[in-house]
Amino acid sequence: MKRSIVSAGLRWSALVIILIGTLIAGSTPALAAAAPHSSVSLYQAAVTEGVAALGRRPGSVSDWSGDGFADVLGVKDGKLLYYAHQGAGLEGPWQIAPDINWSSFRHLKAADWSCDGYADVLGIDQGGNLMYFPHNGAGLSPPQRFGITGSYSYAQHMMVADWSGDGCADLLTVDGNGNLWYQPNNNLQPSLSEQLDYRIFAGSFPHVVAADWSGDGYADVLGQAGTAVFYYPHNGNRLTTPEFLRHGTWNFMRAMDWSGDGHADLIAVAPDGNLLYYANNGNTIGGPPAVIGVGWSGFQHIL
Repeated sequence: MKRSIVSAGLRWSALVIILIGTLIAGSTPALAAAAPHSSVSLYQAAVTEGVAALGRRPGSVSDWSGDGFADVLGVKDGKLLYYAHQGAGLEGPWQIAPDINWSSFRHLKAADWSCDGYADVLGIDQGGNLMYFPHNGAGLSPPQRFGITGSYSYAQHMMVADWSGDGCADLLTVDGNGNLWYQPNNNLQPSLSEQLDYRIFAGSFPHVVAADWSGDGYADVLGQAGTAVFYYPHNGNRLTTPEFLRHGTWNFMRAMDWSGDGHADLIAVAPDGNLLYYANNGNTIGGPPAVIGVGWSGFQHIL
């Protein structure tokens, strides 16, 4: 049976061994590139390399357990619940951080912000505050607020995925005018906003998600307009012309690597409450979905 919570001691012992060996052997390109910058940059590059040596993919979306397969987190009745990826379905749930009313958040996402191979949780609360909850091995640590009070009130959509390809999740938001904004993860803090050369019309897109659909190590964007789902490839520093994927009507839509092949797949909640898995087959979706869960219609958030 798959373990639902990873031992923090075992996890960090293995990582420390790898990092010590790397430093003794000499600087790698990633460590050398980080050396002129802060100690946090050096730490960040070292952690990314150590995680890669362990066979995990840092920066991934929704991989709570760190095994390379996306898990599913959801909020129901104010509780954050963790469902472990177990073969063709899900195991659990287990409640995480029971002292927090998670229904009070406008947006919630799970992705590897800390670059250690395990998904953290980031959310924008009703006051427009961006809050970061680090994954600590046994749950979530107390939150850190990014930015000044209410500075993310503008966000109609929020995405957390590795846009830069450095192994750490970054922040993407869409404002009320449909402008797509990118904030790099800089020493575990979101740096200054950069407007990407693309507009996603927030009012007509009920679902906008980001994950590495193409498998090239850089997050792409998927959006649903009406019943049509489109894939926006990441091409350097912008998004290119969207490609139609399929039609669908869902309560929630998420992109995450369910199959563990390095390409994000599509996970959605149908109106009847079934949790559906649509496999990414060569950057397209073909065939009927697989049902990986039931009774998901009462969830306020799917991460």
